[in-house]
Amino acid sequence: MAPSKLPRPPRAPAMGILAEDLQGSVAVACRLRQRGLDPVIVRHPAAVVSDADAIVVDLDLHHAAGAAEARIREWAAWLDDHGCERVEAKLNAELRGSPDALVAGIDAGQDENGILLVVPAYPTAGRVCVDGHLLAPMPVGAGLDVDVRSAIRTENAELIGLTTLDQGADAVTARILEACARGIRRFVLDGTVEAHLGTAAQAATRLREEGHAVATASTGGWLRFYPDLGRDGFVVVVTPGNHETDLAQLRRLGAAYGSRALITTAAEAASWGTAAAHEVLASHRILALHETDRDDPERWVVAEQLARAVRGLLDASAHGKNKCLGVVVSGGLTTTALVQQLGGTSLSAGLELEPLCPTARITGGDFDDLRLLCKATGTGSEETLLRMTRQILGA
Repeated sequence: MAPSKLPRPPRAPAMGILAEDLQGSVAVACRLRQRGLDPVIVRHPAAVVSDADAIVVDLDLHHAAGAAEARIREWAAWLDDHGCERVEAKLNAELRGSPDALVAGIDAGQDENGILLVVPAYPTAGRVCVDGHLLAPMPVGAGLDVDVRSAIRTENAELIGLTTLDQGADAVTARILEACARGIRRFVLDGTVEAHLGTAAQAATRLREEGHAVATASTGGWLRFYPDLGRDGFVVVVTPGNHETDLAQLRRLGAAYGSRALITTAAEAASWGTAAAHEVLASHRILALHETDRDDPERWVVAEQLARAVRGLLDASAHGKNKCLGVVVSGGLTTTALVQQLGGTSLSAGLELEPLCPTARITGGDFDDLRLLCKATGTGSEETLLRMTRQILGA
């Protein structure tokens, strides 16, 4: 059904995504939900979309016949009418279906200086992009080899290869702007690991911040990183022991956020005065506290020490401009000690983010409604603490 124009909702969504079918729409919405965002899937133009972080449109192109590109353009305009400054086309994971129509549809809304970025890789789903070819090295997708530029009928697009991506967002941004100076506006970005998708997302954000109009197309992989909503605030991450799994998760968290993350001990954090705490919290998105120099018989002592340090940081943040968006905790004793320190009278349970990683909100006390994500000590993969943190930050 072709959409008609509607008044803008009170709060513009951060992003609008055009998906080819309902399955793709649900997959994208779930991907965004994993980041803590609130998406809504739209199948009819009268759908209520106010207060959603993202709008995902089910284009239902299977029933569009020869009108696919026209339908895409109409819905892209509808997203614009609803305040979506970022518009993305969700491509099939193997570039089947109508990737060319999707790309052409969002590209049509660009002015002559608009930049189009196509990010087809989805490493965690077994899809990588090398030299502009979408490949599936995992057994489940053996044999996949699709020339991305041919599939989207944008043969003149510039390729941003792995060498440039390995150099970071500055190098990618510079390469794109250099090509733009030569009149090139369409780009395909390679990628074989999650870090490449994060770099691509950073580059897209920087281009937008510099005033460039940017439209994007992806298979959904980089939506773990893009868009960075820039939410004000920080997340506290607490790990009480020296379990190697937790330490590996901390290292991964630090590598993902770089200078935006500070990993220190509870004793160090407790020694800061109010002014120092304000400075630390204002300059970091992640503050990770750990304690590794105590033996197991003193676990409750360690848990209380960590809980007191967190309480001190949250008290300091209550008097500053930067607020705590939530706490990620490893270990049952530490979780109990923390809830007691924060004065919570009960917990409101959410969903289990992954096995043994439940989510909740604290009820009562000075920190009512604070998000709390916890996990058992030593559980999860290397990505678990990072995934839990992104669930709160949305980026």
